[in-house]
Amino acid sequence: MPSKIFFSSCFQEPKGTKLALRQRVIDGINPKKRITGEREDVENFPVWMAESWKILDQNNMVPFIEKAMFCVEGVRTSQTYVAVARSNYGSKIKIANGEDVQVSYFEMEIFEAALLQKPMKIFILEGEELTGRLKYVLDLLEPALPGLDRTPRSEDYIFACLQEMLEDLEQPRRSRRLRHLVGSAPRFTDQLMADRHFEYNPMAAGPPIRFLNGLGDLSAARPNESLVSTVLKDAQTELRHDRKLSLLWMAIRELMGAPPTKANDEFVPLWEQALAAWSSAGAWYGLHGHPYMGCLAALSSLNSIKAERYGFPAGPHSGFASEYYSISKQAHRPKYRKDALDMALKHIEAEALKGEASGTSGLRGSILYALGDRKKAIADFRRALELRRSVEGADRSAIGESMSELGFALVRSLKFREGLSLLEQGVDLLQAGPVTGFVVRAKRKLARKIHQGWRTWCKPLNGNRIRLRHLNPAVSG
Repeated sequence: MPSKIFFSSCFQEPKGTKLALRQRVIDGINPKKRITGEREDVENFPVWMAESWKILDQNNMVPFIEKAMFCVEGVRTSQTYVAVARSNYGSKIKIANGEDVQVSYFEMEIFEAALLQKPMKIFILEGEELTGRLKYVLDLLEPALPGLDRTPRSEDYIFACLQEMLEDLEQPRRSRRLRHLVGSAPRFTDQLMADRHFEYNPMAAGPPIRFLNGLGDLSAARPNESLVSTVLKDAQTELRHDRKLSLLWMAIRELMGAPPTKANDEFVPLWEQALAAWSSAGAWYGLHGHPYMGCLAALSSLNSIKAERYGFPAGPHSGFASEYYSISKQAHRPKYRKDALDMALKHIEAEALKGEASGTSGLRGSILYALGDRKKAIADFRRALELRRSVEGADRSAIGESMSELGFALVRSLKFREGLSLLEQGVDLLQAGPVTGFVVRAKRKLARKIHQGWRTWCKPLNGNRIRLRHLNPAVSG
């Protein structure tokens, strides 16, 4: 059972004494409930707090990096995030070789809440002054922290707010009062297109958006090059994309002590590696519309670095087109969806000048389809399928994906026989390979089309009804 609220703050360093408010939360939220540190017991407590877990005890021999990941997982599974910021930055995280990265546990928790656009409330404790790294990270992430309250607040005020939030979360009707604290994906995507995007010529420049709106931190020490390399190597071998992003954040924050300029030439390759890995992991994680930590922002910063260092022309056009297309699907306002699709089309047409490829044709088909030009979209989908089939030893999953895209477009254009047949064939080919998001997407399209219309429009298909084998859990899993 997920916690209702993740409660985050720093201990008072260097003595290690806890913020009095933390003990007050433990004693006051549920005074009859004794916290033993056992998972079954802690999970029934409505507030996630580090001192409630045995795994986070100072004497526990669990690696520090795993303790940090455990805290991040707590943010991820909690319903709401609440933090109390003070003057201190918090304990830094040690990695496998015993060295500290320039990221504290407290920052990692704030980062995760910002990344996931959690409902949140961040208070500044009365009598404290934010300085150094903590002030910088709050300023840096402020656009992604809708619940940041910069008015100094007393412990009594914060505790009362915490109690009120718990009451709201325990009553579904009242929980709607917390919606103003949520950074929803459509709202963030609209912010991206409204505040950070403007039209440009893709043949001359890349998108104007930059990762974190800047890659330097004057409060950071000069990076430890071997330490960054170690963290990036760990991120490369990490299979879970959420953990990968956490490791990459550690590497990027370490690198921010040396922005990617000619003066820091030795760190530029590490910047390139970190931003490329972020874009890739973020795409699998669905991190498209985030205005400051999204894939487009990472790709744009990476392109800017390469253009300055190597004189590369604007690109990669296919990557930019794919990101704008993904952004269009998350945007709320029709104007922003149209703006994103227009930029996606410009980039993919720039990519097509290099020569026709199946990926280019398929993506252009998806963009045109979203813009309402179904005839041209179907022609592109057909061309993409032909190109993939023509390759000797072609990837069957790639062919299945093209069949699914073409079949879906045909069904939407009322060409049911050919469309449904291609959808089923595409699912067959995709299911024969490794399980990926493409399989799920293809099966969803097939299910959607059959559910919407096969009984009405397609009763006989070659004399027989369409088989629903892909919708049978016993068969399809």
